[in-house]
Amino acid sequence: MARVVVVGGTEESRLLLRGLVKLFRHQILGEVATLDALQGLAINGDPTVAIIDLDLDDTPTSDLLRATLQAHPKLRAILLTSHRTSQAETRARALGFDSLVRRPFAVHELMEAIDRLPPAPTTTDPHP
Repeated sequence: MARVVVVGGTEESRLLLRGLVKLFRHQILGEVATLDALQGLAINGDPTVAIIDLDLDDTPTSDLLRATLQAHPKLRAILLTSHRTSQAETRARALGFDSLVRRPFAVHELMEAIDRLPPAPTTTDPHP
């Protein structure tokens, strides 16, 4: 079972994503409308997966996203986007996304993206 936070998109799309995630027995930790809000939620809730709906061409958002994902290396991120170009996946990986799901999507595509995510790195204290 994944612990999931839904980020961005419209209120309606977040509602749909929450429902799909719950239907497939994953835990919803919350939702936020903006990446700014994700920073606080990621720290407090320690989600394992963030489904992030955003425009890849928004440079200020890209900078904030990159910083957020670098600050929280345990957070696995799935980009939900309508970008259909071959460069979309390359750009998503460069920003720190682990997976990309293109809209419109079938439910199984999103669930498979969650299931295929690599495990979060474990942190070990070299000086116990």
